[in-house]
Amino acid sequence: MDDKGIVKNIGISMFMKPISLVFSLVYTTMALSFLGQEKYGIWVIILNIVSWINYFDIGIGNGLRNKLAEAYAKEDYKSAQTYVSTACLGTSIISVCFCVIITLVWNLLDLSGFFKLNTRGEDTNVVIFISVFFVCVNFVLALSRTSAYAIQQPGLTSVTGVIGQALQIGILFILSRFLHENLMAVAVMYGVASLFDNVILYFLITRKREYLRPKISFINLKYMKPLLAMGIGFFIMQICSLVLNTTDNLLISSLYGSSEVTPYDMAYKCFYMFVQVHAIIIMPMWSAYTVANANNDLNWMKNTMRKINRITLLLSAGVVAGIFLFEPFAAIWLGRRLEYGKGLIFIVAIYMIAQMFANNYSSFLCGVGHIKIPTAIAMAGAVMNIPLSVFFAKYMHMRLAGIILGSFCVMIMSFIVLPIVSYQWLRMREKDGEV
Repeated sequence: MDDKGIVKNIGISMFMKPISLVFSLVYTTMALSFLGQEKYGIWVIILNIVSWINYFDIGIGNGLRNKLAEAYAKEDYKSAQTYVSTACLGTSIISVCFCVIITLVWNLLDLSGFFKLNTRGEDTNVVIFISVFFVCVNFVLALSRTSAYAIQQPGLTSVTGVIGQALQIGILFILSRFLHENLMAVAVMYGVASLFDNVILYFLITRKREYLRPKISFINLKYMKPLLAMGIGFFIMQICSLVLNTTDNLLISSLYGSSEVTPYDMAYKCFYMFVQVHAIIIMPMWSAYTVANANNDLNWMKNTMRKINRITLLLSAGVVAGIFLFEPFAAIWLGRRLEYGKGLIFIVAIYMIAQMFANNYSSFLCGVGHIKIPTAIAMAGAVMNIPLSVFFAKYMHMRLAGIILGSFCVMIMSFIVLPIVSYQWLRMREKDGEV
């Protein structure tokens, strides 16, 4: 394994992360000031809804990640370019279909009214269309991000991500000089910045790697089958993750109104920063586990898992400290005090800790392609999440804290089961090697 390359890329990502976090704090403050609490809550909900598109690639993206990592490890660059080109065709077709279908269904069923997104002075349906259009374009371009992870170059995604954030802040600063509480302007700004981010990454990742450039002549539909065969399990997990991670704000808006989304989103976003830092470490591990598995390097995998668990413990200590520091920090950060409700901050914190440890083993199992049990757990969680959240929030009168408690109850299954499955898999591989 190229440990030096992995460490270098993690180092780049870790260097960029503090910059990214500062930009995120600045952007959130500016967006809240620009839109106001109610429209900011609506914008968060719109982002949640349109982000669903990213989950519906039928597993092509994650299938490409594993197949491309295998081809890269074997230096089979012809197969690598064929996989990239074929995946690009598949995601392009899906993107066009989603752009048309979502726009039509949204308007025909008046989903803006259903989700209580209507606001005075603006056509929310137009904002949705603009957001969907940009998400669909970026849906295809995001394959460059998948390719970067597959060849263990996540540092490039961190660099371009920071560039995109800087562009968002710059555009929002200019907009604030001329406009106020304008959702459409924010939707265009967000889409353009994301587009720029992905285009820059594409040129960086393909500049010296022609095999990562999709070409019509390399499209081979026979390669779609192995992409989907490996990706269908990932797809199911993506849909389940969609339910788990993007329905909370919709439930809050439906039960209590869009203004209540803001305090929940602020608490979630602040503690989620620890998960994002953690993701910098485990993101390159997925493809590294794929390569290690191809080389039958079991010792490297076990040692790496132990190291990552120790790092996760340190991050968990930071989360615990955040429970006591969050409210005074948020008051300074936002320039105002929000009502978070009893228990919300504590439950959000332990949810993030459980998520980080579960992600350690999810990354490992996805990397080695052993995803049947994780998929089954994800499906069970998707079915249970909304009923549990509604039960705790509405019938146990826990309000916002009940929403995240439902998600925590689901996450705890992965926290317990995935480590057991991972170490069982390693023991089976060791026995196979002894035979």
